[in-house]
Amino acid sequence: MSQFYLPHHEQEGEIVEHWDSIQEVIADTTSGRTIY
Repeated sequence: MSQFYLPHHEQEGEIVEHWDSIQEVIADTTSGRTIY
């Protein structure tokens, strides 16, 4: 899948937690809604 370059490594924990939530949202919205 996509790889993300994180210039501020200390933010990686937050991004990973957020991304876990986003993956769930995307899985539930395959009907065509745009997820940010």
